[in-house]
Amino acid sequence: YAHTVRDAYIPQEYLPDSLVGTTFYEPGPFGFEKDIAKRLAWWAELRERKRHTDANLPVNAAVEATANAAAESDEPSTGQST
Repeated sequence: YAHTVRDAYIPQEYLPDSLVGTTFYEPGPFGFEKDIAKRLAWWAELRERKRHTDANLPVNAAVEATANAAAESDEPSTGQST
């Protein structure tokens, strides 16, 4: 459950296969959009870690491993208040 892990994020895919990987938004280089770009990059990293983990673990173990990796990440939380 995403709200039980640090940064409240566990990578999941809800798009239909035909839309997976489609870019709907790219933040610009100014103002708060720089922070949004950092967050999007961090989420992409978590999704990539999950893909590698899922190849070797059952689904529940893969989700737990991803959550643990997020909790141990050096990346500071942006946009989330605690």
